[in-house]
Amino acid sequence: MHLLALVIMAALIQLSEANSRGQVLGWWWTNKQVLNTPQLSATTVTTASSSSEIVRDLKRTMLQLKGEFMSENGDKVDYNKMKSATSSSYQDFLKIASRLRDVDLFSIPSSQAQGFYINLYNCLCLHGLVEGCLSGSPSSSLNRVKFYAKASYEFQNGIVLSLNEIENGILRGNKINAAPFTRVPFYDECDSRVRLSLPCDARIHFALNCGAKSCPPIAVYSEDQAERDRQLDIATQAFLEGVFVNPERKTLHLSLLFKWYSSDFGSTAQEVTNWIIEHASPSKAQEIRAFIATNADYKVVWEAYDFALND
Repeated sequence: MHLLALVIMAALIQLSEANSRGQVLGWWWTNKQVLNTPQLSATTVTTASSSSEIVRDLKRTMLQLKGEFMSENGDKVDYNKMKSATSSSYQDFLKIASRLRDVDLFSIPSSQAQGFYINLYNCLCLHGLVEGCLSGSPSSSLNRVKFYAKASYEFQNGIVLSLNEIENGILRGNKINAAPFTRVPFYDECDSRVRLSLPCDARIHFALNCGAKSCPPIAVYSEDQAERDRQLDIATQAFLEGVFVNPERKTLHLSLLFKWYSSDFGSTAQEVTNWIIEHASPSKAQEIRAFIATNADYKVVWEAYDFALND
């Protein structure tokens, strides 16, 4: 019994550390910064709401922020204006974020989960950037991976999720991220958060906005699965318009996203290319097919990713 107690205690300590700390890379970990503080919740929330109502309100406030502080296509954000004292929409957003502490993540219907976590990621990233969680130069990849491990929200039962855990732990089916020497976010078999993991849909890479200039635009995704599929197809096709070919140099130019997350698109360059052709617009797919047909020995060129802030 004494040994069993020690084992249980060790497991609880590991889970507590997973909730409070996030891996940046290798031996480098950072303390998470929970942004939906209980103090805010206590002072702003007067009535209880169901998890589904809070999720709907989160989507509503995201739409408000998009209308007021983002460019029409969602690729630019006015972070300074959003944080100003006169921004009632941002204050409303903070109230909804605080209520996420009452959301039971395990009660979210599976058909709605993908849309919820995409919107949640974009909200948390926006929140973290406004509140200064990204320290130093936004263009630094090291500062970026620290930010993804740091900015976090807390939910019912004390569950804490960082940006890294939402993207790679949940939306990518608990896979390692693009940073070197990292492990899967939910690495302990006793970690209940692994039950939140979803099958990896590679189209999510064109829906998640990390606040960088090379990121896909911000959109708000539907709870309805059929409508969300349509939105993801549109977002994917729009991003793939940036794929271009150079017949003279026999090169196919791709975003580094396809290299960093190659396991989501295919194990070889040819499989990645096939995935792109399958999901691109008809005109772009035909352009790539024609290029490959006359350039069998083509090479892939990875385009630099601009991490500068999308403000």
